[in-house]
Amino acid sequence: MSTDPRAPHQWPDALHLEGKCDEVDTSLWNCLKQCDRMLGTLIDLTTSGVEALKEVLAVKATFSGTLVIALSSACPTREEDLRQLLHLQDEFQGDGIKLQLRLLPIPSGVTHSARHSVSPPSGLLLQNSKTGQSWLWLGSNGDLDLHRPYHTASLNILLPASALLVDQWCKQFDYVAAKAAPLKAESLQIPNLVPARGEIEAAEQWELYCNSLFESVEGDHTATIEIDPETGEVRAETVDGEPVETASKFNDVEKLSPELSQILPLFGKGFLISVDEGTRIQPLSVPMQSFLFEQRSRTQIGAVTQKQTFSLEILDEKTAKEIEKCRKINPTITLFSFSMGKSIHWIPEAAKELLHAELNAMETEAKELLGNLITGGVDEWIESQWPRLYQDIEQMYQRLHAGTGTPPADRVDDVRKEIKKRLLKALSGDIVPKINYSAFTPQIEGGDRSVSSLGQVLHLLKSAAVDIREPYWSSYYFDRNFTKRKVKPDQWAAAMNVFEDTGPQLLKKSGEDKAKQEKALIEQVYSDTTLSESQKLSQLWAIIRTPIDSQQ
Repeated sequence: MSTDPRAPHQWPDALHLEGKCDEVDTSLWNCLKQCDRMLGTLIDLTTSGVEALKEVLAVKATFSGTLVIALSSACPTREEDLRQLLHLQDEFQGDGIKLQLRLLPIPSGVTHSARHSVSPPSGLLLQNSKTGQSWLWLGSNGDLDLHRPYHTASLNILLPASALLVDQWCKQFDYVAAKAAPLKAESLQIPNLVPARGEIEAAEQWELYCNSLFESVEGDHTATIEIDPETGEVRAETVDGEPVETASKFNDVEKLSPELSQILPLFGKGFLISVDEGTRIQPLSVPMQSFLFEQRSRTQIGAVTQKQTFSLEILDEKTAKEIEKCRKINPTITLFSFSMGKSIHWIPEAAKELLHAELNAMETEAKELLGNLITGGVDEWIESQWPRLYQDIEQMYQRLHAGTGTPPADRVDDVRKEIKKRLLKALSGDIVPKINYSAFTPQIEGGDRSVSSLGQVLHLLKSAAVDIREPYWSSYYFDRNFTKRKVKPDQWAAAMNVFEDTGPQLLKKSGEDKAKQEKALIEQVYSDTTLSESQKLSQLWAIIRTPIDSQQ
């Protein structure tokens, strides 16, 4: 059986729930064995769970963890379980080893009219700092998924955790851990409650215990918690005014910079975009092989190479130009997207509808042009145009053969067949090719360590900042790009401002010179070799989100 974690993975499946498969799913335990960092909440922990936790931790050379043990009225966690957890916490302290355990009492949910379910799921962030892997486990069953049998609605999900998900998890868990009480000797006397008719009285006893957790050691529990409204970071202080170390700080979890924590969620508002080359029709400028003219396509003498190519323009210049513009839509895609590097573009979701409206208009126009030109069918049109086309082919042949001879008839016939094939495809299918979209989640490590996608994020941010400012330093930008388009400039500007850039609004009042200064500053930051990618990202984000006057 493989010991590699399976992620993404969900269990138990229907066979397990129906009792037709008794194989134990080891996905969670494979992660537990491989991780050296653990942050999360556990419910319904019993002796079995505590012993399993001991077994996992006993073989680790390095480890850090913060676990919040959720306690509820009449839960299976007893005083002896808490005592063993306290011993475990005391034992796992030392060089490269640290374990922090906290208790979170869950309200009973009992009122005079009903009992409300308020228990959270178990959830763990598991990391292997050596490989850089992160996993997130969420489970409805208690006791580290050891509680059996599963019930019909039991659910466990194991996911690979991106840097963004790790960052968001840590901010939420820092808050949960700060609201929980430390596990101390004074916390062990959990009421030995069992479900009974007198649940109101039991709820009162439970509330007394909950209050006692935070009164057991004066000055130890967090008194105030503040959450940064911009970044979501948690800051806490004790009743004595001393700062409290958050769970993510205690475990040295590498988190995203404030800028990245704001930027990465925005990638959910767009897609990578590319042309589906399989749907692009062949050009209506028909290539002709050099052997049609009894010529060599390539001649080489020493270091010098001569190449010859021939093509036949079957349509008039104006029509051919308009149809070719529809066939090659890269300039249109570039207008409605931002560059992430060579041949890689990302389109805001709000711009998709505008792009499709533009492409549909281009398709309609191209079909009308071609349809108006070829009114009586392809065969009839070729027959009417063939004398002109053949004359041009023959004249080219004779020019290459001292004014004599005619091109081979069979090869000329091949050209005529190719013309018919291409025209039929253009008339029956789409001239404008299809578009492919795919979601993109940047793969970025926390802290200052950068991996593959940070450069792409930086390039995208620079492109977005430059592109959305271009209309303000190039006075002919809108005339050049939108005069013949269906989409209006104000629609484009609104859809493209996915990063909530303050520049366009401020540049309306500042004028062309200020816009040029902004462009120069953006380009300077991006190309500055003395700055790390993280520093460039921070400075570009400040330009995008900060009023111009403060950027002096």
